Amino acid sequence: MPLLGRNLRLLSGLNLMRYFSLHSVTKVFFAELTFPKGHLPVLGALRGIAILMVVFAHFTGNGKLLFGDPLPVNLGRYGVEIFFAISGYLMGGLLFCKKQQLRVFYVRRFSRIFPALLLYLTLVWACHFSLGAPFEALPFTSTWFFFTNYLLAVDVTFLHRDFGHLWSLCIEEHSYMLLSIIAIITRRFWSKDLKIILFVAVLFMCMGVYYSVILKMDYRESYWRTDARAASIFLASFIAVTMERRTLCQFRASWPIGLISLLMGLVFNASYFPDVVKYTLGSACTAFAVCSLASAQINWESRTINFSVSLLCFFGLISYSFYLWQQFFSARVNGWMNFAALMICIIVSIFSFVFIEQPARRKINAYFLKKH
Repeated sequence: MPLLGRNLRLLSGLNLMRYFSLHSVTKVFFAELTFPKGHLPVLGALRGIAILMVVFAHFTGNGKLLFGDPLPVNLGRYGVEIFFAISGYLMGGLLFCKKQQLRVFYVRRFSRIFPALLLYLTLVWACHFSLGAPFEALPFTSTWFFFTNYLLAVDVTFLHRDFGHLWSLCIEEHSYMLLSIIAIITRRFWSKDLKIILFVAVLFMCMGVYYSVILKMDYRESYWRTDARAASIFLASFIAVTMERRTLCQFRASWPIGLISLLMGLVFNASYFPDVVKYTLGSACTAFAVCSLASAQINWESRTINFSVSLLCFFGLISYSFYLWQQFFSARVNGWMNFAALMICIIVSIFSFVFIEQPARRKINAYFLKKH
């Protein structure tokens, strides 16, 4: 009996430990899925729309799986365009309105980008090596040093099915560096930051026209280059800073104007228009839409609208991990199996966000930015 009692106490203790372990994991899980302080529902919803556009395009062949023919608008491309505009809006506000210290800026960008990216690259390369795949030096190097976009623009044969989507991340990283250089120049030597940002935006637009019209390059050759496609980011930065300072006009942002601009950007991205229209007029409309919607005061009174926005914000919250992993799963299945792969991808993205992206981001920021 004493032995039986001791075993029962041991079993009950194990069950208690298991309960607390599961309880703590569940608590952490849902705590990490809460929206951060200062969260803007509009930007979260826009991120959600953008990532769902990209995922829809990749998993359904831009609608071909569902409708038999692709949609007239490439939602994947337009989703990336919205992401670029959001980045431009945020970076412009941080560097030129709030005058965030560059050390803080770079630490926060590092903690935002690298932990989840490191997990993705490590696991995917481990899968490749375990299956006996040959080592490919250029795709490997280009992903770590952020020149995948130029590698693919020069020679599309280097397009890797698991890393090709990182071209857009390369453009964002290059834009962060360029915007921070402009911030250094305008803070120390010349205060006309808006003129420089606008000049770079227009220059990049002209480069896109040059590549596409004069040199007759196709979409990948011209608009996967930072010096053409980053126009969207710089345009959004210019508009965001202008709206904040109200330097050019006393414009008051409103959500109807922003919504109309977003729809116009969608129309200009239709297949009927050439790339030069998509990434000039289309980019301008999208940048203006994102900045207007983010700056507008919107009250979510309807419960249905509130729920829809919350759902979009959830996908916006996990959008970076979702963006990384969607390529891995969508490239490996065909037909209706895509939907099963999509469910697995969502689960993997949530776990990446909860257990890698958010904790690493918080710890890196806490360690390097103790006084900030």
